[in-house]
Amino acid sequence: MRHKIKGSEFAGQIEVDSAGTRRFHIGEKPHRGTRSKLLENGISYDGIHARQITRDDFSIFDYIIAMDSQNHRDCSKIADEAGRARMYHLADFAENKIFSCGRDVPDPYFTGDFQQTFELVDCACDGLLEFLRKSVHH
Repeated sequence: MRHKIKGSEFAGQIEVDSAGTRRFHIGEKPHRGTRSKLLENGISYDGIHARQITRDDFSIFDYIIAMDSQNHRDCSKIADEAGRARMYHLADFAENKIFSCGRDVPDPYFTGDFQQTFELVDCACDGLLEFLRKSVHH
């Protein structure tokens, strides 16, 4: 999504961040399979390190986008009622014909299929960018 925002009319206007709901890999770079897939597609991962989502994120950001149903449930438990962030599944923004595996993005750490995950995330990020465009014009 960072890459898509950087190349859009929103460059410099929208902040994109990534956080996990568990403490795994805090401070580490993305998985080597992810890094390889990003480089293959001309997408930088410079400066990206794993961090855990915090309650403050729900006040800082307008949207919290979950990769799967478990992440969505975990985020719902963390969310502060005063937080302004609206929560979605990433799949909410994908074309149904492409996103055929339900609402959950398969975790390539377990499936080993970094290409499938890249394609699903790429498609959904296109839809999210279009959602943002429509939101600005309303």
